[in-house]
Amino acid sequence: MLHATTIFMHAGIVEESVTGVHRLYQLSKAGKLCVPAMNVNDSVTKTKFDNLYSCRESIIDALKRSTDLMFGGKQAVVCGYGEVGKGCCQALKALGSAVYVTEIDPICALQAAMDGFRVVKLTEVIRQVDIVITATGNKGVVTREHMERMKNGCVVCNMGHSNTEIDVHSLRTPDLIWEKVRSQVDHIIWPNNKRVVLLAEGRLANLCCSSLPSFVVSVTAATQALALIELYNAPQNRYKADVYLLPKKMDEYVASLHLPTFDAHLTELTDEQAKYLGLNKVGPFKPNYYSQNKKFYFCNKKSIPCWSYTFASTACSRAPTSHSEHLTLWWTRQAAEAFTKSVAGGLIASFEPPTRTEPEWEA
Repeated sequence: MLHATTIFMHAGIVEESVTGVHRLYQLSKAGKLCVPAMNVNDSVTKTKFDNLYSCRESIIDALKRSTDLMFGGKQAVVCGYGEVGKGCCQALKALGSAVYVTEIDPICALQAAMDGFRVVKLTEVIRQVDIVITATGNKGVVTREHMERMKNGCVVCNMGHSNTEIDVHSLRTPDLIWEKVRSQVDHIIWPNNKRVVLLAEGRLANLCCSSLPSFVVSVTAATQALALIELYNAPQNRYKADVYLLPKKMDEYVASLHLPTFDAHLTELTDEQAKYLGLNKVGPFKPNYYSQNKKFYFCNKKSIPCWSYTFASTACSRAPTSHSEHLTLWWTRQAAEAFTKSVAGGLIASFEPPTRTEPEWEA
């Protein structure tokens, strides 16, 4: 960690990890952030390519390299259905595993259910699964109590955060034996000779037991490099000591740099189409606040998810044209009214995007 006096010598910070960005927002809220910070973690090129596509391949690579496991017919539970969890679930399902998902977020849980995965509590399936994968970014997801109930030979690994997701510290007791089988693979042996296979001592399996695809590294490194260049070259007062989302122009530029790898050719908007959509022909094609991730605004020291109700306000302004649309609009009106009451009652501070200005990035 940089010393406070060293921080003031820097033009800004570029952060790509979930936890790092969370800490930056905490510092900003407390007024303790010393320099501008660019949130690269919530950029589309990070959330999609590094979190989803990279983890979709590296989870299989990590498990194969470390355990020589066959996935067909195995039962696996993935804790968390964010972008990392989605990638892990897709990979395991493609190889014939029966996949369960645990989630705290009803939206992610609904996504998992509609993608064909059974959403459960970890305690419901912990006795029967062969593989447990954490991908939440939280701590204490898999505890000693869970591991006590696991079957013999169950493989436990982490894809989401540091070694806090799996309570490894609770396993370092005199009654348990640690047996190192190979690099990054430990057997935790219980008094009844039950063995739990722990990968990388709970650290990130895709970094410890696998290698990252160079293409994904190129995408994320290019995104960080452009963010650093922007902070360094920006006029003195463009960015204040706050956390900024990566402008979508940068995201799109990084994506366009990597399209030739696939011999992909973009379709160009005509002048009439661009005018109809209200866009520049060369982008950006998404607003700065657009992201694949759900955003949280802070109110009364609680993080409350806040969704856009543009559709609700639009839908409520016209009459339905069919029975199914009538039902849809009825539910939409109910949601809009409940949301309005929540705002009026002070439960949710605002449904508008953050008031901080997002400077436009020029190519």
